[in-house]
Amino acid sequence: MKNKLFPSVALTISLIILSQLIWPQSESKADGYRLGPYLPIFFMGALLAVIFHKWQERKMNENKKALIIVEIIGIFAAITLIFMIPSVSTYILEREIAYTHYHKHYIQFGFLWSVVVFSCTAGIGVLRKFFEISFLRYLGFISFSVYLLHVIVLKVFKRVGLEIPMQGWIMLVVTIVISHISWTLIEKPTSKIRWTKFSGKGH
Repeated sequence: MKNKLFPSVALTISLIILSQLIWPQSESKADGYRLGPYLPIFFMGALLAVIFHKWQERKMNENKKALIIVEIIGIFAAITLIFMIPSVSTYILEREIAYTHYHKHYIQFGFLWSVVVFSCTAGIGVLRKFFEISFLRYLGFISFSVYLLHVIVLKVFKRVGLEIPMQGWIMLVVTIVISHISWTLIEKPTSKIRWTKFSGKGH
């Protein structure tokens, strides 16, 4: 891995640029749900693994100053992500921000979350302790169901045409409830299924 970090960074940037020339993020919703425009997030995840490996290899976790710097950068990234939530930015700026201003910027989200994840694994532990809160860990367990089912909840509310106070929070609660049911009745039981190899006896 010696002297491989810079080539890895250069390769990742090149792949992101290439993928965006072929599948621009601005067209991610143009013709349905496609994987292509989201490839940069996967590239950043792979690069993050390389960076973390080099971090450990060089024993940077023994450098207190480096740990603090990484933690501060991670906290700043987390605050930026919170500000990018439409309801939050609208409240702070006191003017409505169109939702489309956000949902086509997943490369920025991917980068910021990469910084947060790295800070959780390589910082002094402030962010890590926050994400270790039981409720957040629980949301992590059901996150796949949330990912799959939240669209259904959004479409149902849209079709019904409800306009009620705190509708977004209500939809979030409904999504969490049905996701918990899905995780309890489907994901958790099926995760215990194991493929066993036939011994060959009697065959």
